[in-house]
Amino acid sequence: MKSVAVIGATSQISKFILPRLAENGHRVLPIARSASTAHGFATYASTPGTDGRRLPPSPVDTLISTAPITITDDLCRLVDTLRPGHVIVVSSMSRISKENAPNAADRAFAAELARCEDIVQNKAAAAGAAWTILRPTMIYGAGQDRNVSFIADVIKRVGFFPIVAGAHGLRQPVHAEDLAAACVAAISQPGALNRAFEIGGGSVLTYAEFVRSIFHSLDRSPRLLPLPLGVFQAAVMLGRLVPSLAFVTPGMVARMSDDLIADNTDLGVILEVHPRLFAPDGSN
Repeated sequence: MKSVAVIGATSQISKFILPRLAENGHRVLPIARSASTAHGFATYASTPGTDGRRLPPSPVDTLISTAPITITDDLCRLVDTLRPGHVIVVSSMSRISKENAPNAADRAFAAELARCEDIVQNKAAAAGAAWTILRPTMIYGAGQDRNVSFIADVIKRVGFFPIVAGAHGLRQPVHAEDLAAACVAAISQPGALNRAFEIGGGSVLTYAEFVRSIFHSLDRSPRLLPLPLGVFQAAVMLGRLVPSLAFVTPGMVARMSDDLIADNTDLGVILEVHPRLFAPDGSN
């Protein structure tokens, strides 16, 4: 049995990590900023002086972070507090796929992810800990994402979904439970130490096939509305005036023609994790 602290205990990934850790006999310390419980587990406060249970002073064997990797201050502080021997962090495939993107904002985001990954590696090394970084493609499966769940919501509301005419980009959505399995597998695999893993789902689909699969999960006939890129981007700029659509950007529309996929070879060989095929059930 190992003691495992989990930052970002309320996240969609932690929904599957926490019970998996408990089932494997590990001592689980879920950490959250405000929530007193997370997915049925009592949490510890992430910030000293706030309400909630205080973290025990003893070190932990492993620290897993499913919170956004860009929140490095909290992670570094908790590395100092908990003194883990192994730090496992969820980053994003955007670190690779957007590195040379035509959109400046996408390139800046990839650079920020790279900077944060460097901070994690350097902090772990300074603390005498090993590190593992997981880079998932788009995550779905818990109903908390802005990818599959967002598309499903649009379909439910208007009955169709717009795509860029001729969009041929590939997608490889990964279920949050498979990402959780990879995090837990990294705890006990020596080959996982001090390296990064790409992780995508078991299906590689064109963007249109991806959207059609979501229609089918809702028991609806696919109704895709092809739009010229410029028209779609102009519509998105207007739509951003609606608060619930503010996260949708013209860059997201342009990426419908980009391949956003991962190489799961090392994931399968070293961590022995083989993500499922894309089969949303309509509720996730």
